[in-house]
This record gives sequence, C-alpha cells and structure tokens, in this order.
Amino acid sequence: MRSSRALHVLMAAFLPLACTDSSVDPVQPPLDTEVAAAPTGPTVVGTVGRVTGGGHVRNGPWRVSFAGVVEAAEGREAETGRTTVVAHFHEVSIPAVSGRTFKARRVIAINFVLPDDPRRCHAAVFANMEGTLDGEPGWVMVYRANDGGPGKDRVDTVRLSLFDPGGTEAYDMTGNPGADFPRESVCVGLGRANLTGGNLTIHVPREGIDVN
Repeated sequence: MRSSRALHVLMAAFLPLACTDSSVDPVQPPLDTEVAAAPTGPTVVGTVGRVTGGGHVRNGPWRVSFAGVVEAAEGREAETGRTTVVAHFHEVSIPAVSGRTFKARRVIAINFVLPDDPRRCHAAVFANMEGTLDGEPGWVMVYRANDGGPGKDRVDTVRLSLFDPGGTEAYDMTGNPGADFPRESVCVGLGRANLTGGNLTIHVPREGIDVN
C-alpha cells in the first residue's frame, strides 16, 4: 500500500513544471519508474491528445473492463481535460474493490508518449483521474495504456490503479508480485496487461517529432 505522501509524489510526476521565462520551452514532467525501465527510450510529446475506445482483461477468475474518452486540448491546463472513462472491477482479488465501478469526473494530470521504436507500439498515455467509486467521491485512478497500432500482431495494453480518498493505494492490476494480471507490455512502460478484447486508439500530434 502507498501512503498519501506517495500518491502526491506520483501525481506530481505527471504535472508540467512551471516556467518563469515564456521564451523557454517548459520542462517536460518526468515519467514514473515503470517507463524508466522500458526497453525503448520514450519521447514525451506533452499533454495534448485524445484516447478513445476500451476493452476488457481476463486472467483466470479475474476480470476488469473499461471504456471512454480521455482528451486534453491545446491551450488547456491538464485539470480541464475531458474524460468519460468508466472502469468496472468485475472480479478482482481485493474484496473492497471487487464488483465496484469507478467513474472519472476530471483529469488531474496527463502525458502522451511516443516510443523511439514505432514497431513496438503506436503511442502511450498516462493519466491521473479523480472520480467516484460506486458513488463515493474522492477516489483517484491512474490510467496507463498503450495503443499497439494497426495489425493483427499488435496488442493494446492497460494498467489501472486505484487510490482511496485518503491517498492509499487500494488496487493495482499488475503492480505487485502475485497481482491479478501479468505484466505483458513490450512498449512504453512494462507493467501493463494485454487486452483480452476491445480496442484502444491514442491520437497524438506528430508534426516535427522524429519517431524513427
């Protein structure tokens, strides 16, 4: 379990750093330790982009599903990003979470990322969302996902983590030894599980970005 302080550190890792000189590009926020261990060097392309679609993940008795839009437009702060994501924790190993539903209300912070090797995946997203769990306010879900890109051999992946209103981690799909779902991603961030069904599409601006 993570403490409230740990959650604040995690959330801060996604927030753009302030820049006092408007003539200087703002420093990109660091990524979490999961990305630091990725086999490819990721390129953070900022907070502008859109995610659509969803899917479900099954592993033995465990099942999680999710769907909805995550969007952050040019010129907006991350907190005004739009999200309609709903995540259902149908059957998971944590009784306090199993059978419950998270509904996102707002985006706290977001980053879109491109891999250095586009053959591994199309793009990735990291988003912290505030919302409700079965109507209880104050919950935060960390939404990490990869769009595998076109082709039958490309697989989309996801990792969902829940934090309760006190800031304590309540559930992580793949984060701990013996977790409900395996770590299967080979792209940006290694701790994601392959979708059993469904499709994710991540739209990010690529102008001027070298992804080769």
